[in-house]
Amino acid sequence: MTTERNWLSCCGALALGEACGFCAERFAALEPVVLGSLLLCSLFGFGLKLRGWTLLAVFLSGLALAFGAVLAREAVLNEVLRGDMSCPQTMCVRVSAPCVVRTDARGVRFLSFDGTAGPVRLRVVGLADAFVQEPTPGETWDCTGWLARKRPPPGQARALWVRGPGTSAVRRARPSDLSVFLAGLRRDLSRRVGLGLEHDPPSAAMNRAMLLGERREIAREAKERFVLAGTIHVFAISGLHVMVLARIVIYLLLFLALPVRFTGLVLIPVLWFYVAMIGFPPSAVRATLMVSFHALAPVFWRRPNGMVAWAQAFLLVHVLAPERLTDVGSQMSFAVMFALILGARCLKGRGHVASVLLFSLIAWGAGVPIAARVFGRLTPGGLFSNLAVLPLATVGVVSGALGMLTSYVSADCAVHLNNLAGLMSRTMALISDAVADVPGASLTVPSWPLWECALWYVACALFLWLLARLQRAKDDII
Repeated sequence: MTTERNWLSCCGALALGEACGFCAERFAALEPVVLGSLLLCSLFGFGLKLRGWTLLAVFLSGLALAFGAVLAREAVLNEVLRGDMSCPQTMCVRVSAPCVVRTDARGVRFLSFDGTAGPVRLRVVGLADAFVQEPTPGETWDCTGWLARKRPPPGQARALWVRGPGTSAVRRARPSDLSVFLAGLRRDLSRRVGLGLEHDPPSAAMNRAMLLGERREIAREAKERFVLAGTIHVFAISGLHVMVLARIVIYLLLFLALPVRFTGLVLIPVLWFYVAMIGFPPSAVRATLMVSFHALAPVFWRRPNGMVAWAQAFLLVHVLAPERLTDVGSQMSFAVMFALILGARCLKGRGHVASVLLFSLIAWGAGVPIAARVFGRLTPGGLFSNLAVLPLATVGVVSGALGMLTSYVSADCAVHLNNLAGLMSRTMALISDAVADVPGASLTVPSWPLWECALWYVACALFLWLLARLQRAKDDII
């Protein structure tokens, strides 16, 4: 317990430091002063063995990391925006996600993709005709267009519009051989996921979204129905998908008689290869980091601890990428996982049905303040739809993953497994449609202030504490 408190205290100190840095970004020029204070704190704190100096050092580290991220971002933006405002600006963009092609009501084809220009996250949107070919992850493009002047909402990328007079898009560098190999493997797996589903393209598209993160083929109307039902998260490659894949690999290794202690040495490279193939989505990176720390513990004769693994993943992610603290997807991923770990400790000894109901309630409650503050949306319907959708998604991911693997041995067996995954996808779509049509399933609310979010989480903590007390009282009676 003391170890957990130490790790969580470090996470809190780092997050507080980075939050203060991003909130006071106009003082980012004081980064050298913060670094000097960090050095003095470390020297005097360690030498004099001052109580609490470690947390102060972590706080100052977070403050310095946030100031550094702000300065790096502003340097790139200032260099672009200080030019002639009447002419399009050119930015070197590295593609980080597959592009999406859409056709509007007038028949005009638009192409969009997510990328980065140094520390600046961008959403490049342009006419498809401006691109000689579709950009793929790992490529670098010189995109000449109009950069959005206004700061984007929290968690969203700044827009770069490649359309109009003087705009263009030219590929500067091809992806590495590894990126080409991963892209080719992804295309092959995408084909295998669709085996036997040629008659049902929507189900094949949903299977590809759940297994490979390819959401371009899902109709916008279908996505909206999942959003209204509070079940859109099933298409994000997250902890659910990574844990399912991890269990499949572990069962195969145990079947091959590999000692349990060393399964992590094989599991970790497999998971990271999968995450690299799907483009390193943040939620999958968080989940894979947690699984990696958890699986490595037995190798070093340590007892696996989910909370410690969560804290280690949190620290590593936010040290390497401080801007993730303001990313909505990252916030949701870490918050929900933290709540589930706490919930698992409070629900020990309860029946399966009660555990499923309470886990769904806990996961939904952990994401409510973030969705209400950022998107101004509450989805009470998601509390009930997820009770059915999450088990269906688990079966769909397992059957789809097994279908991909068995397709290398037997195409007929893969067809049966893919159709089972397709059945799960169709059922999830029907449930989401039904819930979305219920009045009050999705509500638009004013953006929650921070104090309301904090009050909500305090209420959630009291709820978990009450559950733990009731469980201990029940155990004492028995």
